[in-house]
Amino acid sequence: MVGASAPRRRVRWRRWVWAAVAVVAVAALVFVWLRPRAEPPQRVYLESVRRTAFVREVSGTGSVRAARSRALVFPGSGTVAEVAVAEGDRVDAGTVLARLDTRNLERELASDRAALDSARADLERSRAQQAIDRLDAAAAVAAAENRVAGAAQALADARSQLAAALSLFAAGGVSRNDLDAAGVAVDQAERQAQEAALAAGTARARVQSLEALAAAQLKSGDANVRRLETAIANLEQQRTDAALVAPFAGVVAQVPFEVGDPVAPAAPQGISLVDDSSVSVLADFDENRAVDLAAQQEATVTPDADPELALPAVVTRVDPVAARAAGGSATLRAELGFTAGAEASLPREAVRPGYTVTARVVVRRIPDVLVVPLEAIGGGPGADAATGGDGGGSYVFRVVQGEPSRGVAQRVAVTVLDRNATLAAVDAPGLSDGDWVAATNIDALGDGEGVAFDAVSQRAPGGGG
Repeated sequence: MVGASAPRRRVRWRRWVWAAVAVVAVAALVFVWLRPRAEPPQRVYLESVRRTAFVREVSGTGSVRAARSRALVFPGSGTVAEVAVAEGDRVDAGTVLARLDTRNLERELASDRAALDSARADLERSRAQQAIDRLDAAAAVAAAENRVAGAAQALADARSQLAAALSLFAAGGVSRNDLDAAGVAVDQAERQAQEAALAAGTARARVQSLEALAAAQLKSGDANVRRLETAIANLEQQRTDAALVAPFAGVVAQVPFEVGDPVAPAAPQGISLVDDSSVSVLADFDENRAVDLAAQQEATVTPDADPELALPAVVTRVDPVAARAAGGSATLRAELGFTAGAEASLPREAVRPGYTVTARVVVRRIPDVLVVPLEAIGGGPGADAATGGDGGGSYVFRVVQGEPSRGVAQRVAVTVLDRNATLAAVDAPGLSDGDWVAATNIDALGDGEGVAFDAVSQRAPGGGG
């Protein structure tokens, strides 16, 4: 009996052992299952902090404008007799580009010139005749005045003889007939004196009338001469206007007519001449980006014809008033000139007048400052460094590396000095050149929280500073 119970006891003991082992295993599994699990570290993408120059630009679109351009039109009507240039020709200032038929004009000009010569000759003849007439009138006046003087002397003599006859008649020295004859002589002398005075007055009046007539004749003749001179000057101007002359050197952009075509006065289309020796850019900037635009700001111009180019330029003028398109936002127009060096070596095939360009103007430049990507900045647009980032200001998470691809996020307050489309210039005593900052998931990070990251550079995140 004893020998049979011993195996049974060993079997029971084994069963208890296995049961205990099973209980321990189940308890261990339950413990492992129910115990608190550690959260995995937040995965972030790192960007490097750099100390460099910060630049903020505003961009606008516009077109290349030639230094000068003009549509040259005939001011008068006529028929095109000559076209001396073709589109694309380069011409110097003073080059005749086209002419109108001036044959009728030349005939009219010759007729008016002959009429002018005749009018001038008539005027000279009038002046010469008037000089002769003045001499004759002066002689007549002189003769009449002599007759007046003679008649006055004769009257005086007759009166003297009458007085003597009266004395003699009283003394009985002369007869009544002699006395009467002396009286008749005085009467005749008086009539002759009156006639002489009247003749002298008539001679003087004739001189005055002659002068008035001469003045009127000269005025009429001179007016006729001036009329013809004006007509000839107008015809000569028409002859000059019949030739289109280049006012400056440039390239012929358009020739809208041919020989034989009629043209009307000041026709809207004419030969287009463009001075492309110097070009500038007129660009429009959206009102939301044009606040800081000002003259003398540096810029770059990229033509659509060659997007690889970045031509240096400078803002020369900003319109004082913005323009508003119907139903659209306001735009501010600025003129940009290429720098002297760029102007001398412009690729003309890519910067033709009329080509579309993009202008980027530097409105803010900080030469030496810490810059971080915009996506690395959290918080509000302002910053309060005194609050350590807890007062609603801007901040970044500086990542200090521990084990490979692992680190700790440290919240660092920053003061945003300025920002462009991708970067922000910051003042941050807690950051240094070469530090790494989290650029993703920053809203989910906390100060001192562990993070995981992929290697983004051979240089490890900065640990000190």
